Amino acid sequence: MFLFVIIGSLLVDAYSLWKGHRLEYRHFTFHSSKISKEFSFVHISDIHIGSRFLSHSQEIVDKILPLHPNFVVITGDLTDSPNIQIEELMPFKSLTSQCPVYLSTGNHDYITGIEYLKPMLITCGIILLENTLVTEEELQCSIIGTNDAQSEKKYINEMNKVSNEVNANTFNIILQHRPHGYQQTCEKGIYDLMLSGHTHVGQFAPFNILVYLFFKKAYGLYTIKSKDNKHQMHLYTHPGTGAWGPHMRSAGTNDITIFHIKP
Repeated sequence: MFLFVIIGSLLVDAYSLWKGHRLEYRHFTFHSSKISKEFSFVHISDIHIGSRFLSHSQEIVDKILPLHPNFVVITGDLTDSPNIQIEELMPFKSLTSQCPVYLSTGNHDYITGIEYLKPMLITCGIILLENTLVTEEELQCSIIGTNDAQSEKKYINEMNKVSNEVNANTFNIILQHRPHGYQQTCEKGIYDLMLSGHTHVGQFAPFNILVYLFFKKAYGLYTIKSKDNKHQMHLYTHPGTGAWGPHMRSAGTNDITIFHIKP
């Protein structure tokens, strides 16, 4: 019996290691009357550069390039070390030369240090959105990036401020590292899609169960409706494009998520 337990544990570990290094595509399609022509973008999250092999970043970029998205968004935790070097971010240079790449902060990016990170982001062409927005005029789309907020209250305060700059007539995508404050975001009546990450779907047992105690919408696509039912938006909580801590996962997958927005 003991031998079977050992073999079973080794098989689970081997599977988790394999899954922790594998990248998968996931596609979603939405229709919006706010736009006049179709566009697509890629959502990645929680890569944790600094605690991963450099080859993982290169593999992510290599899998995105053939998709030819109009832009890419990263919902935080791009990095995960105070000793990050520019070479570790350079794989993204070939991506930013093809399309804009927008980043909102995650809690692990603050381990690196945002001010320390900023010059490297500029060198690589990654655009950091700190409680601000950018509008892709040709696409009739705005991307709103909010800083990582440990509390829902802090996020709501930041979201309320930046919302004053948002044009309700464009397709509006708001980035927030943690999947909270979505109801208040929906109540604004101006957002079409909220993108988050952070949870990794717990990554492995028993955290894949415990994570739902902290975040009710810890993974996947959700429809959020305003209390008066006059507005709805979608929330997508990304499972992570990388693994945190050990490069293993039995819950979720390392995803590259592609959104297709059509008139």
